[in-house]
Amino acid sequence: EIKNISGNDIPVGKYSINRYDAAGGDVVSQIIPALTKDEVLLFKNSENPSQPVSNYIGDANQIVSGVCDFNGDDMILITRTTGGGKHINRKDMLGYKTPYSWGANKALIRGGNSLELPEKDFDPNNWIEPDSLKEVSLADKSKNIALGTHITGPAIWNGASWDNDSPPDRTRNTEINGNYHGGREDFAAYDLTINETVSFKFEDNTTGSNNNVIVHRNLTIHSNSSLVIGDTESLIIKNSAALVTGNIEKIEKSSPRNHINDITYWSSPVQDEQIENVFDEVNPERIFYFDQSQHLDNNPASDSYYDVWKPATGTMEVGKGYAAEGGPLGETGEHVLSFSGTPNYGTISTPAMQFNNDGGSNENLDNDFNLIGNPYPSAIDIEIFLDINGETNGNGVIDGTVYLWTHANPISNGQYSSNDYTTYNLVGGVSNVENKEVKRNIGSGQGFFVRALKKAPVIFDQSMILLKANNQFFKSSKDKNAIKRDRLWLNLKGSDKSFKQILIGFDKNATDGMDSGYDALYLKGNQPIGFYSLLDNKELSIQGLGPFDEEKVVKIGFDVELEGLEMTLEINRKEGLLTDREILLFDKENGNLHDLNTSSYTFTYNGKGVFKDRFSLLFNSAVLGLDEDVMAEDIKIYLRDQYLVIEAQILIEHIEVYDALGRLIRKEHPQSAYNELNLDRIKTGGFFIVELVDDKGKIFTRKMIKY
Repeated sequence: EIKNISGNDIPVGKYSINRYDAAGGDVVSQIIPALTKDEVLLFKNSENPSQPVSNYIGDANQIVSGVCDFNGDDMILITRTTGGGKHINRKDMLGYKTPYSWGANKALIRGGNSLELPEKDFDPNNWIEPDSLKEVSLADKSKNIALGTHITGPAIWNGASWDNDSPPDRTRNTEINGNYHGGREDFAAYDLTINETVSFKFEDNTTGSNNNVIVHRNLTIHSNSSLVIGDTESLIIKNSAALVTGNIEKIEKSSPRNHINDITYWSSPVQDEQIENVFDEVNPERIFYFDQSQHLDNNPASDSYYDVWKPATGTMEVGKGYAAEGGPLGETGEHVLSFSGTPNYGTISTPAMQFNNDGGSNENLDNDFNLIGNPYPSAIDIEIFLDINGETNGNGVIDGTVYLWTHANPISNGQYSSNDYTTYNLVGGVSNVENKEVKRNIGSGQGFFVRALKKAPVIFDQSMILLKANNQFFKSSKDKNAIKRDRLWLNLKGSDKSFKQILIGFDKNATDGMDSGYDALYLKGNQPIGFYSLLDNKELSIQGLGPFDEEKVVKIGFDVELEGLEMTLEINRKEGLLTDREILLFDKENGNLHDLNTSSYTFTYNGKGVFKDRFSLLFNSAVLGLDEDVMAEDIKIYLRDQYLVIEAQILIEHIEVYDALGRLIRKEHPQSAYNELNLDRIKTGGFFIVELVDDKGKIFTRKMIKY
């Protein structure tokens, strides 16, 4: 793309455009036709290039030329056609003479980072490089970033329209000289300047736009002016070395609360915000930060248990999380805050994590938690955050899981369902709210828990920032770009409307043991029920196992604080290989084997308390043996503590038990319908085979696992 910026018409043949190969030889020369003042001309390598399509190309005339047959190690020159050699007589140059692929798969555009004048020597600092070729091939044809359109100078808003009907984009400096209200589409600029006494409001309350103000270099907000960014909208400053002057106002809303005393975890997206200002409607005695060093035992019965929550006052630390009750509920129940200050951007380090270093056989996994928060006025990607800070791929400061506090179900039938944690790691996320899928983004202004593995800072950087993703301060939304993996989500629901969810995933990067980033410790929150899978006697909300194997068995436990509830265990959703697999629930209490693909499983329990060994999840009915239809009707076989229990409607003449290697370890001749056999010779987790012979000589066989 070339443009006549001479201020006059240019006659045909005055200039040529030339492509030189890496060695500097003249390969192709093309005479430039006559150009009127400010005319744009577009060269292309074929009559119908594959991209961009015509809908994304400006109105410039197009010429097919071999000049465009470059491969990334060429130089492109505009030269006068008279007065010496083309290189010596050059007026403008793109590329290097050095033979290497400097320009492969790149787009370069002149814009706000230069004087927008010809240069005899190529300086890449005077060109703007989009993030991808797709950004050019799908550009708005009216903007500079599109091929066939080029407007020099800044984009200027006069309060009613863009001067010369020329909207901004990422290549142009932009000046706001009159009040502006946006939010229904992204707003991009190279340098953005908001001049005196001007209001720039970027918020679309009618659609929850989830759009962005994207500044690619510097941001200047003059005194007596304002830049207001809405709750689901974002401000993204792409350059970590940007010069930012002035203050923004970032609106943040909690998820709907059920009660004025509900707690929300917050973090400041701006610098030097004062707690007393931002939480002005909150009882100052109900604003806290979390200090794990105040107690080590994590025992709720301890007198010092709640000392970890310390009153918070003064300046909010960047990257630190805070817990606060809300102001009046209003019509929506949302707690609406306004953060004012210089926006956070670039690389940010938190203070060193609290870490107790009590490893070994008596290691306490519950006393290294830290409350931190997203420091940016935009959403961040959880998985990139974990890649940088987790133990699996990053600096090993945290264990690879984030815990987000969110309000659970609203009051139903006069009963209030308490708050709880939503959990996310490299396997995926689990929700504490029914019919709500957890995405991989943390909204701006949101605080969250992590568990430290060492005393060092957590790092936030620009690579984590997400476009069009600032809509999860736990608000429901579908993620169309979610990666399909081998995963299974299970729900546990109580008749009192309580709800819990767990996730079982299979990943080539995980093992069947405890893995940082793939296995997430279970944090109960305030729910009257608990639900978790078990590994090495650790309770997990997310369990990541090695690659899928139908022989694998997952132990599932629950606990409950109330008596007499009817419980329902069901599949929430499944992905990957699990889509077409058997999903079987084995109930040790009564020996039932239930196919969760066909229906949910409803059960009751005795009393209240912890039930860690009642259920197992299986993926192949063959794991539990043969003759299932006959067994279900006439014979029940199940485990109770160290005993194998057999309940039959017929007499059992012989019982033989074999280990996984086929060795006979028990042989009985009970001649009884009810039998108990001690299995102390079989280790926990081991397979064994039970063979029964009834009084008519019929043989039944079942393969089982000892729990």
